[in-house]
Amino acid sequence: MLAIRRPNGTRRARGLLQKGVRQHLFCEPCEQHFNEHFEKPFLRQWTPSPLPDPWDVDGVQALTVDYAPFKLFHLSVLFRAAVSSLAAYADVDIGSHEPVLRQRLLERNPGARLEYPIAGRAVIHHRTRHIVPIITQASVCTIESHRYFSMVYGGVEWWIKLSSHRHRRFEETFLHTDGRMSIGAVPWTNVPAIQRASAALRKRPR
Repeated sequence: MLAIRRPNGTRRARGLLQKGVRQHLFCEPCEQHFNEHFEKPFLRQWTPSPLPDPWDVDGVQALTVDYAPFKLFHLSVLFRAAVSSLAAYADVDIGSHEPVLRQRLLERNPGARLEYPIAGRAVIHHRTRHIVPIITQASVCTIESHRYFSMVYGGVEWWIKLSSHRHRRFEETFLHTDGRMSIGAVPWTNVPAIQRASAALRKRPR
């Protein structure tokens, strides 16, 4: 089982996270499970990043990844965000999806393509077009009546669809079971999470 440690304390919203966040959530065997089956496989696929830097392509960049471990890593990020008490994940409430994800991670079952589908877009500097290497606050938002988990890490704004009804307009951008994935780019000035964090930092007393 995934033994979750839930520290006491409230979860208040914060701004931009420049170095990531750390919280000991699980027992040691569970942490090893995450590390061996999700984190290490993702790092092998994403280090160094397969994205062009600076972004020198028109349209989208076609990638091929290992579907199961790649998708499971992102689902593990969503699960960690959902059970964490840290302020960076205060807006992540996934309700009945939590036990479903727990079971998928235990069984290392990524599910079909349209079950918790994954999409992403590279976050680039609006002038230099270099990838922006930051981590943002996680959130759950609604797009055209569909609920999505969103977070920036690994140079990409990642999206995981939580709602079960189909979102046909975006389905072609979702990770395919054969590992194909198309990633476009967005200037960091157009990423709401980054802009909210930037505004919060500007309001801080100096």
